[in-house]
This record gives sequence, structure tokens and C-alpha cells, in this order.
Amino acid sequence: VVATVWLLARHVAGPLIGLLAAAAAAVYPNLWLIDGLLYPEGLMTGLVVLCVYMAYRWRERPSWAAAAAIGALIALAALARGEGVLLGGLLAMPLMLRQRDLSWMRRWQHLVLAGVTCLVVLAPWVVRNTAKFEHFVPLSNNGNEVMVYANCATAYDGPLAGYWDFQCQQKVRNEIGEIPGDESEVALYWRDLGFDYAREHASELPRVVALRVLRQFELFRPLQNV
Repeated sequence: VVATVWLLARHVAGPLIGLLAAAAAAVYPNLWLIDGLLYPEGLMTGLVVLCVYMAYRWRERPSWAAAAAIGALIALAALARGEGVLLGGLLAMPLMLRQRDLSWMRRWQHLVLAGVTCLVVLAPWVVRNTAKFEHFVPLSNNGNEVMVYANCATAYDGPLAGYWDFQCQQKVRNEIGEIPGDESEVALYWRDLGFDYAREHASELPRVVALRVLRQFELFRPLQNV
């Protein structure tokens, strides 16, 4: 990640800014804190930075190779964390469709190439999931479990209001044991449990959502994130 930050910042703003950005990345806790847990965020961060770097290269000199590289990097980022696929709509599409020195036909051709490359890189994992699981899992199902962490009594009220609480899931496990089924079935069980709680406490959602937005900008109980 430090190397990719250096590469991107140097390309955008010159050697000095590249070194300063790399130094900041080297000591920024959110970029190394999770590595010891073997979570994928560090890998995804590096891939996203490389994707942005390649986007700058494509904008300066549009080429088929750069378009394909952008698509491949978006796919790899999505394989690290599923939300990486959003780079297709948030980065590749506006980047390529707004390139005014290309004709509309050529813009679409580059965008389609990036999309096809992305799908080709994703295909083996998607095919594997389709063959293995009871329910369709395009990239990942871990987002389903977030629903039960974030929609339970302690995440709606008390010290963790507007946050999430991993113990919500563990309390259910302690009461009923492990959920039967494969990973896709278990993930849907946790998602439904979280959705049910949210529906039953719909009147509290505006307050909880407001607290979550405030937490996003460290304006509500910031010391909990320290």
C-alpha cells in the first residue's frame, strides 16, 4: 500500500508529494492495524490505489491495455472485498464516458472492454460459488452478517448506539447453537434476523441512522474509535 500510494502521489503531484504521501501511509494506523488479523482491507486498499493510478494513466493517454487493466483491477479489488465492484460505476464509467478527446463510439468501446475484462477475472470465483452453495453468492456473503451486528438492542441504544455489536450474534449462538446449512444459508439467516429487528424497531431507525452518520465523521463518541 505504501508503494502504491507513493506511485500514485508521485504521478499526480511530483516526487516530493509522493514521498510525503508514502510516509503518511506508512504510519497511518488504519492502513496497518488490521494486517495482523489477516483481513482483506489492506490488499483491497492497494488494489484501489493501483486502479486510481491506472485511471490517471488512461486519462492522459487512452489505450486498450489501460482500459483492460482498469477492469482487471476493479475485479481484483472486488475479490478482496465485494464493494470493490462499485468502482465500475463510480470510477470507470464517468472516467471513460467523459473523455472528450475520444468519440462516443470509442468511449463506449473502452468502457465495454473494461467491463468484459472485469467479468472475465470475476468469472472463476462466481462459477465456483454457483456450483458450491445452495443460494447464489456472486462475490461474498459477509455483508449479510453485518445486518445482525448493526440491528440489535445494543446497537440501537446504550454505549454502542449507532455502532455495531458483534456480541449480538454470539448471544444468539449461545442460545440456539450453530445455524445449520452451508455458508449461504447461514448468512441469509443472520440477514433476516437483522432485518426483522429493524422492521420491529422502525420508529428508532431515524435516530440510529443519524448517529451512524455522526459517527462516520467522528462527531459522536469519537473516543470509541480511538
